[in-house]
Amino acid sequence: TTIKGVSVNFGGNLDPYNVDSDGKRFNQYMWNAGKGFNLGRLTSANMSFGMSFQSKKGQDQAAETKKEDEQNQILPGGYDQYYDFNIPWSFNFNYSLTYTNSYKPKVKPTVNQSISLSGQLSLTENWRLSMNTNFDVQAMAFSFTTFNVSRELHCWAMSFNFVPFGERKSYSFTLSAKSSMLKDLKLEKQRSWYD
Repeated sequence: TTIKGVSVNFGGNLDPYNVDSDGKRFNQYMWNAGKGFNLGRLTSANMSFGMSFQSKKGQDQAAETKKEDEQNQILPGGYDQYYDFNIPWSFNFNYSLTYTNSYKPKVKPTVNQSISLSGQLSLTENWRLSMNTNFDVQAMAFSFTTFNVSRELHCWAMSFNFVPFGERKSYSFTLSAKSSMLKDLKLEKQRSWYD
């Protein structure tokens, strides 16, 4: 469901069967176990929510401002000499929580939480920056993180991808032709995370 622009997902699994002292299921429903009204055992549950932000409104405002300034001739020397601070951008935030319980002796229920962040910024029509990272709340550490830089070069495209830390620490640089007929015409330089 979506609540005021925030997408929320949640779910869970109920097992209606009872378990013995070893954590094994047997042919008895939980509501017949004599422990009051009980629909079942919650074996797993999950919840996540996320938000997205974009600069579309800023782009519309910038276009209106430019039109007004050109009509009123407020800016001497032409509008093109002034920098437009309404840069196209986007930002995404997601949080997820999962719960698992096996109901086995000496095995504690597990709870995992993670936060993911991603963003994109177009510096100009041809330059684009993006990043993506995940944070493990239980371990209090960042997991997979990437930074990407791309540049449109008319008939060519350049991209640089960088994973700064972690097990998959690596980078790659690619300069390639944009035409599908010349897709094999490219220059690559990379250092992979595996041997």
